[in-house]
Amino acid sequence: MVSIARIPPLPLEPLVEDVTEEDLNSASPIIELSTTKAAMNAVLKQGHFLFDNKPLIIKPWSPELDLVKHEVQSVPVWVKLHRLPLKFWEKGIPRISDLLGEFIKCDQATDEKTRIGYARVMIELVFGNPLPDKVKFLDEHGEMVEIEVKYEWRPVVCTVCKGIGHAAAKCRRAKKKPA
Repeated sequence: MVSIARIPPLPLEPLVEDVTEEDLNSASPIIELSTTKAAMNAVLKQGHFLFDNKPLIIKPWSPELDLVKHEVQSVPVWVKLHRLPLKFWEKGIPRISDLLGEFIKCDQATDEKTRIGYARVMIELVFGNPLPDKVKFLDEHGEMVEIEVKYEWRPVVCTVCKGIGHAAAKCRRAKKKPA
């Protein structure tokens, strides 16, 4: 069963029909949603989806859709900001998150402040940018603040084909060395 986090209930009939493991393991699986155009637009409008804490990129099908050419420059990733002083929870989280990537949203527990051990935020990471384990900044008193950063998933970009999800050592396009 596939569940996409926090999608509001939509008038969707069976979402996925006859999807095989082979379909999901292909480079660009196509999954047809049996639904109305309005429901499809509502799903697309949601923007960011994660499956197993990895981004799921959803695009509407069209005859011009190029399944080989992936022009993904960034992905949404959940990040935990540990030991975040309480004074930054109200308005500081988006600004601190922007030190890592573009702030998208906080999770419900962070928004409602029901868990204060860490703030969990979704940010848009641009491929090629560093993924620091700490962010440092000066607070309103000029004191250095250091926040520990934990990524729930670190995107892997192949240096051979620039594809997402595998390292150069596992790239199918890498030239095989003669035995």
